[in-house]
Amino acid sequence: MRKKLSVILLVLFIVLQLLPLQVNAATVPKELKISSELTEWVLDEPTNTLYTISEIGKKLIFINASTMSIEKTLTLNGRPTDIIKDNGKLYITLFDLKQIVIVDMASKSITGTLYTSSDPYRIAKDGDKIYYVERQQWGDIYEYNLTTNIDQKISVGNSFASDLALNTKDHILYIGESGSSSSNMIYYSTNENKVIGKTNYDVGYGFSYPRRYTIFDGTKVYYAGRDFKLDDPTIFNGGFGDVEYVVPESVIYVNKGLVYTNKSIYDKDTHIELGEYGSNVDLVQASDNSLYIYSIESGIIKKFSNTSNVIDKSNVISLISGKPKAPISNTEESIKINSGVSILKMESKFIQWVLNENANTLYGISKADKALFFINAQTLNLEKSLTFASNPTDIIEDDGNLYIALDDARQIVIVDTVSKAIIGILHTSSDPYRIVKDGDKIYYTERDQKCDVYEYNLMTNTDQKIPVNNLSQPDLAINTKDHILYIGESGVSYPKMTYYSTTSNQVIGKTNNDEGDILPGPGRYTLFDGEKVYYAGFSFDKQIPTHILGNYGNEDIIFAKYGGAYTKTSVYDSESYSLVGSNGGTFNLIEILNDSVLFYYSEADNLIMRIEPSKISAVQFNSQGGSKVYNAIVDKNTLVSAPTPPTRLGYKFDGWYKEAECISPWNFTTDKVSHDTTLYAKWTYITPTKANGWNYSDGEWYFFNNGTMLGDTWKQDSSKRWFYLGNDGAMFKNSWIQDISGHWYYLGSDGAMAANTWKQDLLKHWFYLSADGSMISNTWLLYNGKWYFLKANGEMATGWIFSSGSWYYLYPSGEMASNTTINGYRINKNGVWIK
Repeated sequence: MRKKLSVILLVLFIVLQLLPLQVNAATVPKELKISSELTEWVLDEPTNTLYTISEIGKKLIFINASTMSIEKTLTLNGRPTDIIKDNGKLYITLFDLKQIVIVDMASKSITGTLYTSSDPYRIAKDGDKIYYVERQQWGDIYEYNLTTNIDQKISVGNSFASDLALNTKDHILYIGESGSSSSNMIYYSTNENKVIGKTNYDVGYGFSYPRRYTIFDGTKVYYAGRDFKLDDPTIFNGGFGDVEYVVPESVIYVNKGLVYTNKSIYDKDTHIELGEYGSNVDLVQASDNSLYIYSIESGIIKKFSNTSNVIDKSNVISLISGKPKAPISNTEESIKINSGVSILKMESKFIQWVLNENANTLYGISKADKALFFINAQTLNLEKSLTFASNPTDIIEDDGNLYIALDDARQIVIVDTVSKAIIGILHTSSDPYRIVKDGDKIYYTERDQKCDVYEYNLMTNTDQKIPVNNLSQPDLAINTKDHILYIGESGVSYPKMTYYSTTSNQVIGKTNNDEGDILPGPGRYTLFDGEKVYYAGFSFDKQIPTHILGNYGNEDIIFAKYGGAYTKTSVYDSESYSLVGSNGGTFNLIEILNDSVLFYYSEADNLIMRIEPSKISAVQFNSQGGSKVYNAIVDKNTLVSAPTPPTRLGYKFDGWYKEAECISPWNFTTDKVSHDTTLYAKWTYITPTKANGWNYSDGEWYFFNNGTMLGDTWKQDSSKRWFYLGNDGAMFKNSWIQDISGHWYYLGSDGAMAANTWKQDLLKHWFYLSADGSMISNTWLLYNGKWYFLKANGEMATGWIFSSGSWYYLYPSGEMASNTTINGYRINKNGVWIK
């Protein structure tokens, strides 16, 4: 087994060395620069007017949405913080004056003022009632009766920096907290005057630091970057962006099937990101064919119009010249290196996968892209992908079905492996971050510290906690034969692993590591290979958690199968516990098919490798003291190409040989590789004709100092000319070189460094080498009384260029034009285009 694993490592090491949207035309936006920082706005399509408020400027600004011009500005007595429109009227909060101003939209004038008991910071309206929340962090919610002109607190208690949204059809007020690590949203019936629900995310702890946005679009409620059922705050479909950031992406506007966050635009139904704005965005409004975007940073409102089509997911990003999100790949062909090695480059990063050997399929999930990928294990071709509304965190396969944990949405999705379609969704009481299955029961554990473990009964579709709790970031593994659930903690100094019987429903043992026997702070890996349990760098008896069988170098085992125990960087013999060798890289996921084909996934390179060692041979090139030569893999009984010869200071390379003693030369035109082979470099010492100074040998110049050859250094001769000696000691000539500081130099045909001169490359581009020989770049050059510009890569510029805020024209010779006219454009004596 050890020999077999060694062969696999060699092949893998060599493979690593070998690895090498169409959008619609954007529109030119209409822009309006606003002198006052805008706080909030609403769009009225019938009047084609944007009504904007500025808290700092104490203004209400009427903007003609067609012409993008300011029609009128009303100066307000107080500081406006929110604005809503209803039945031809605007309602604007002046929180510092405890007032709500009423503005008639037709006459553009103030027609009334409501005096409130407290400071109205955010408002919502339902019929003859206005609801408002105070500005301060712990604020009350008030109901203002427009019939009696009296307001009173509603019975929801204090809420933390809340925003408000209203469902006027079902008469539900949505109250979303912000700015704390335990924010929640409350549903309040404005008919029954009572709380009818509250979010229970993270077992009631709430959402982490959402921004002050709560939005209702008629079908869903948007809060904390997620979309909720309009009548049940405990259920949401999915998230928009990475909702696990400390400050998650915020939904700031929803319209016509599009969800706008502060960063990106999403498809409302699929939750798939369409692209980014490409700049900071604070306010958004839209009609069918016009989109309005405002940035506090620039102070500019931009209007994008599509006069021929409704703005939708197919055109919105190109319309605003945004940064389109690459679509999730549905099919992709692998690259076949040879008969035994293939690679598949992925756009989406995997966090977990499973292999179905009978179906010859790898199933991988991407958390960031909310996707499941079906990969043919024989061809390594991507055959299909599915997307989810929420981020997947774990995947298991059982009896032809995939079970995929969507922990944030508290769902486990069931996918049929034959039809490659979602066939069911299990709704869990808490967040299923890791899952395993034993018969008709699924066990899952939560995401963070102080986690519980739950048992989901597939017969009754109910779940309940098992008597194992307060765990730190646990992982799960299952022994379906003996019905034992293995629960291993991670991320703490004294982690424990618990053995739990899924038949007697009780704990049957724990690891005994109070004295620190177990690796402190292990990664989130608990594995069972049918015989042993792997946890925290050790293997354990499958029945007795206190019985440690062996140690794997204190490295987390991430995969174990067919006698091998794999860490991210190494492979161990699982029986002898001895190190077989290094992987030659860092791998996040590993799988083996039928004890003959290996699959490796590297997150850093974002590619999958399929290696079938029986079909290939490895060739190692031992340079015997020379420079590194990359190894090769070839099909068995085929030729191997000669690599670039190595170099060695003071020696001449004399070919590759079959043994270290260099007796039998390898013939690259006739010798075939029938098995794993090592070839050895032969070297001949270069004996100097004189101990000091230049020596000429076999067409190359070398420099010796007291009999020692110099290399990888500059050398100045008696005439003050500079030469460069390579790492083999040979003098460079007719070559560009770059020093460690990034400067480029050119060595001429005689080896001397060029200076104070122009040099043309093979592509006919001109470069200038300064007095010290370094190539100049990104600057102007005065040469023989004429001005030239050298671009960032050092190439001499021609044509029009933009530099330091002005336009210049450079003739084909590179000379700057001055005091002339080019194609109708007047250029002054300094070369600047006069607009």
